[in-house]
Amino acid sequence: MESETHSGEDVAIYAWGPTDDSVAGTLEQNMVFHIMARALGFQWLSDE
Repeated sequence: MESETHSGEDVAIYAWGPTDDSVAGTLEQNMVFHIMARALGFQWLSDE
């Protein structure tokens, strides 16, 4: 493979624990970043 892209394809993801209701089944790849960031306590200005 000569190059790699982030295509926004659906990926399978599952979780258990606090806020696991947002993680089940398949989601677009870019949503995984946002779910992980919120779980780690990161915030954006628009979230205030």
